[in-house]
Amino acid sequence: MNRLIILLLLTVVLMTSCSLDNQDITDREWKYGDGFWIGDFPTFGSDGYRLSNDTIYLTDTSKALIIKTSKKYIIFTSQIEIKSLSTGKLGTYHDLGLKTK
Repeated sequence: MNRLIILLLLTVVLMTSCSLDNQDITDREWKYGDGFWIGDFPTFGSDGYRLSNDTIYLTDTSKALIIKTSKKYIIFTSQIEIKSLSTGKLGTYHDLGLKTK
């Protein structure tokens, strides 16, 4: 019985999500999921989109807000949910892992 309880607690802990910060988003590769589109594989950082707080910029023009981030472990991938500033449409992007240098 104790092993079952420990196993259930570990499962809950491993499946729990946390928030991503701007550095986490910049350090990772992302793939389009659905909804509002800013590219199939948008790059955040000096090569593409720039992040400032919760706003996504492209060449000094604000394009979207990051409204939700989730950092997943083991089974599920992390994701970001964005909202277009011009239309209000929502979009989802999924984490592909750390950027290759």
